[in-house]
Amino acid sequence: MPPTPQTRWRSQAQAGLDAGDPLAAIRSLLDYLGTIPEDTAALVLLGDCYLASGAGACAHASYLLAQRLGAQVGARLRVAEMSAENSAPENLLRDSGLPHSARTLFQRICPIAEAGTDHKPQPLTAEQAQHVMQRVLQGPDPSGAVRTRYADVLRSLQPLLELAASRAVTEGTPGRAFTLRALAQELSAPA
Repeated sequence: MPPTPQTRWRSQAQAGLDAGDPLAAIRSLLDYLGTIPEDTAALVLLGDCYLASGAGACAHASYLLAQRLGAQVGARLRVAEMSAENSAPENLLRDSGLPHSARTLFQRICPIAEAGTDHKPQPLTAEQAQHVMQRVLQGPDPSGAVRTRYADVLRSLQPLLELAASRAVTEGTPGRAFTLRALAQELSAPA
């Protein structure tokens, strides 16, 4: 039986980590997370790889995102915080461009912007919005997922409405498309 994408990334990443090449493991995980960005096990392993590379800040961001998505990573977060506070060397990762890739990934899925900063979430594509909503609605507790992922759910509405409007045009129902686009504009207007 051929390996699934989940087992393939895990085995590639673990092999890289076991071989003392955390950068290879990180690349494998970032490729995988680009397709399934909310996989908490992958985010935790990504944090482990960053920590093994001495990139405490990147590890902390990985663990924080995994925790926000439901993973239990309290002890790992504390270790990553200590590593980041002690100015762990990140030149190797910075030179490889991986922190930028990770930052882009994190901002796309679940922005880690602190209150009072100017960081604004990037708009979701229709594909990303569909993925977020699919994960929320197919989870074991959709209402709980909506509560914990409220900002992501709200960010998903506009691209999904635009996608539905485009489909309505294609299907020959321009009135429906107009209504959907008006709703999208209404939802995006400042309160």
